Amino acid sequence: MRYIFVLIIIGILSGCASTAPQAVVFDNSRTYNKSQDQIWRQLEAYFNTSGIPVKTRDKQKGILLARRHLLRGSIYADCGQSDIASVGDGVLTVKVSLQSLGRQETRATIDVTFSAFRQYGSIAKTRIECFSNGTLEKEIFDSL
Repeated sequence: MRYIFVLIIIGILSGCASTAPQAVVFDNSRTYNKSQDQIWRQLEAYFNTSGIPVKTRDKQKGILLARRHLLRGSIYADCGQSDIASVGDGVLTVKVSLQSLGRQETRATIDVTFSAFRQYGSIAKTRIECFSNGTLEKEIFDSL
């Protein structure tokens, strides 16, 4: 019973002192006048130095998946704001898909997701889904 009471209080406080994550509209695809092999090499070079470890590579399908655990909120995502809670224990996931449009033309599509926990002191935590703000996508596109 006491646990339920604490959760109700947290819910009331978080409703008053929090803002929800906001989705930002941006283009997550770009077309380059380069071959898919050239883009792939540049993509691998970016991830080798980015600190975001690659989990899956499939050059034939043109798919690269990278994932990084984060201890606190990310500069790459909007997780909302709260005066009484902190954001942490998150997972940043980046999926890059390459599509050859011709011999010297490749489309790159980048999907970034970020999920984390909103921690209310040592009392409770809730999982939240954050929205990419387009910063990481732009950083990757600019490296290609």
